[in-house]
Amino acid sequence: MRYINKYLENITYITTHDLKAPIVNIEGLIKLLKINQPMDEKAQKIIEHTEGTLSGMKKTVTDLSMMVANSKQEPAKDIILLFDEVLTKVSNTIQTQIISSKTKIISDFEK
Repeated sequence: MRYINKYLENITYITTHDLKAPIVNIEGLIKLLKINQPMDEKAQKIIEHTEGTLSGMKKTVTDLSMMVANSKQEPAKDIILLFDEVLTKVSNTIQTQIISSKTKIISDFEK
């Protein structure tokens, strides 16, 4: 079990560090585009969607980094998970696929 935990910890550490550079690079490219290029409405929506996706990726990388750091310090704590918020975040992340597949997501998280 310790071997598996250490292995997963190493994978998480490598993954988070390997993802940080591309995220920063894409953010820089978006900033350059916004400064140097006039954009029509469609291009602006693409940029906004990309920024939202990057924001989600940054949060995931940060969360993974925190999990690794916290796993070394203290046992995991119970958390309250709000499924409607999770569904909203995931739906925003895959919005393009939802629209292109004409998928309708129905949820009911009442008790």
